[in-house]
Amino acid sequence: MNGKRIAIATTIGLLCELFCAYGTIGVAESMPELVITTGLLALIVYNEY
Repeated sequence: MNGKRIAIATTIGLLCELFCAYGTIGVAESMPELVITTGLLALIVYNEY
């Protein structure tokens, strides 16, 4: 496989996952009953793979 292609796809995937986690934090600010922990954010990023 092309190593450059894998590196680019992994980088873009990680950026998308971080954007998703950031959006979760934004939603949690408007919903006080939703508790966001570090573990939950890690699961959001990990589940995108």
